[in-house]
Amino acid sequence: MGGGRHWLLSATMGLGHDRVIRPLKEGAMDGKVVAIGNEAESSWLERAFLNSTTRFYNFASRQEDRSRLGHFVFETIDRFQRFPDLRPGEDLSTPTVNNRRIDRLLAAGFGAKAFAEIGRRPAPCLSTFYLATQEALRYTELPVYQVVPDAEFNRVYLPSEPRHPRLTNLVACAVAADRMRAYGADPQRLHVTGCPLPLENTGRDGEILRSDHAARTARLSAAGTAPLALMFCIGGAGAQLATAFDLLDQLLPEIREGRYRYVVSCGTNAAVHAAVEKRLARLGLAEPAAGIVHGRTKETYFEAFNAALRATDLLLTKPSELVFYCGLGLPVLLTHPLGHQEFRNQDYLIGTGGGESLDRTRFPAYLREGIRSGRFVERAERGLATGHAQARERILALVHGA
Repeated sequence: MGGGRHWLLSATMGLGHDRVIRPLKEGAMDGKVVAIGNEAESSWLERAFLNSTTRFYNFASRQEDRSRLGHFVFETIDRFQRFPDLRPGEDLSTPTVNNRRIDRLLAAGFGAKAFAEIGRRPAPCLSTFYLATQEALRYTELPVYQVVPDAEFNRVYLPSEPRHPRLTNLVACAVAADRMRAYGADPQRLHVTGCPLPLENTGRDGEILRSDHAARTARLSAAGTAPLALMFCIGGAGAQLATAFDLLDQLLPEIREGRYRYVVSCGTNAAVHAAVEKRLARLGLAEPAAGIVHGRTKETYFEAFNAALRATDLLLTKPSELVFYCGLGLPVLLTHPLGHQEFRNQDYLIGTGGGESLDRTRFPAYLREGIRSGRFVERAERGLATGHAQARERILALVHGA
């Protein structure tokens, strides 16, 4: 199974899985991602299941910050995804209702179509989605490596038999490893690798990372005179658009004075892109004072997003997998979490010192204080020290036995 090749597995469930798996495409079989839910690789039943689940969750996410009713609906859905706190020595390995549900789906052949070709061309499987991981374990005899891009997560991320002899878990941080052990994962096949970051932003030898970090910290210093670039990331579901507009409105006078550049990342969502364009036009904002990052496809979006990151000084986002982008030496300022898992990502980031929760009530004053005190420069340094920038190389070395 050598040759430095691997099958790359994900799912058509938003940008998060693809963002994490994209840095690992080098060495992938046929240079592609086998995405559960794609028309060519899934049955109509599988596509309908994933698409309906994704659409429903995305709708609820978009409503969360728009009204009290929307918040209530999202909170109700999120209760089914919550997981218990970790307590030293506690055994959380018992399969849950969600585990049993996946077992029934797999017993019925769910996901088998995508693995017909994989079985004929053996290579290790590298997955960022727990359902794809468990499908690979059921339908192939290949080694499976699962990348988990969250600080903490539900029991469903492991199969009902957590110590599967062909499964190796690659997690982003120490607390994720603790949770894996509590869920029953084999400690001998569990590695803390960090979360893979874009090669465009790290460089093969770290040269890009070091250069961008040095330029960013110079701009963030209290003595800096260049405008600071803020990028607000709207989730793939279009969540927190109202928050992006609220912060923009608060900062508008200082944007017009040339103190800040405000960029909104819209993913591939055409409706969100149109709404942001309309808002910027109404405010009379255009380049270089404001900008939009958008792509018609995921690949064009990621290319634009990673390029924009290099000139970004402060990253504003909910606590998604983007908390690990603190590893680029990029201070991450968090809006309120969407869901139980994101609260745990928030705890992780704050614990590293690579980011913090932003103050939405007095945003301009909050930014001025962070710059004047040097706190944002400190966040950049601590984020860089997390070592996520080296995660890609660690993961590929484990998969290929280097």
